[in-house]
Amino acid sequence: IALHNAGYAHSVEVWDHNQLVGGLYGVAMGQVFFAESMFSLQSNGSKIALARLVQAAKPLGLHFIDAQIANPHLLSLGARFLERNDFEQALPSAPTAITHALLEQTIATDSLMRLLPNGTNPQPKESEP
Repeated sequence: IALHNAGYAHSVEVWDHNQLVGGLYGVAMGQVFFAESMFSLQSNGSKIALARLVQAAKPLGLHFIDAQIANPHLLSLGARFLERNDFEQALPSAPTAITHALLEQTIATDSLMRLLPNGTNPQPKESEP
């Protein structure tokens, strides 16, 4: 909770009406989002969350997303493996601050892709003031 209150920990939630169907969370430090975990309660829920984070990354000034583990699922979505030396060199040398409010606003105001089955329309959870 302290990381969230300090503006570092963030979540991307995928909602189908009032039901949470997927998401991910992690820590944003400088220009990097360090993803910690993702979950899906409905088919493609985590994919939608990841796709939304990727869409929001550039406008937020995020240089890249660290998924930590190169698994077949993430590689199929376009992730690529970096050796440790390459990863360290890729870390931005002049990070910028990403605030909690900016991340929430960017994710909450843009429409999500419609990947859920049966034509459901996932909606981002409204940010609280």
